[in-house]
Amino acid sequence: IERDKFAEFLDAKGFDSISVGDGAKAIEIALKEAVSLIVVDLTLPVISGERLFQILKNNPKSAKIPFIFLSDAQAEIRGFRVGTDVFLMKPFKWEEMYGHIKRAELLKGADSGGGKDIQGKLSQMSLVDILQILHFNKKEGELSIASDDKIAVIYIKDGNIYNASLGEVEREKALYRLLSW
Repeated sequence: IERDKFAEFLDAKGFDSISVGDGAKAIEIALKEAVSLIVVDLTLPVISGERLFQILKNNPKSAKIPFIFLSDAQAEIRGFRVGTDVFLMKPFKWEEMYGHIKRAELLKGADSGGGKDIQGKLSQMSLVDILQILHFNKKEGELSIASDDKIAVIYIKDGNIYNASLGEVEREKALYRLLSW
């Protein structure tokens, strides 16, 4: 019943949601539909939430789907992807869950470019958010940042920062200065 109320909440926020009561049905839908995120209770009947995760994570069609895990108790989930998956303890606030869902949609949108450059005015996003998107999507390249008369460059390979420069300053010192912009 709580599941249905939450589905209504998401629908009211503009998301298309599908609510199922067991892990077997969830697998069937995840492999048949274009699912962008799975919110799963670890205590699902038929196939547990963790087993559902293992099955879908190992299927090429569903391997990149992010998960939000719900549980009454702390749990260690084999294969949990920090930065992609989220673990929430019950009870949780629906608005908190909504924030995690919006973040997952943002990351998925950043990944849908098919290898294209990310361009445009990104002034509405913090540098930390931009770096997280690049990291989660394992992007590569140079991120040029301008502020007043200063220009900085952050070098990224496979989603990880391997150098930063701000004038004569390089590496961590340059990155720390950039984070304050």
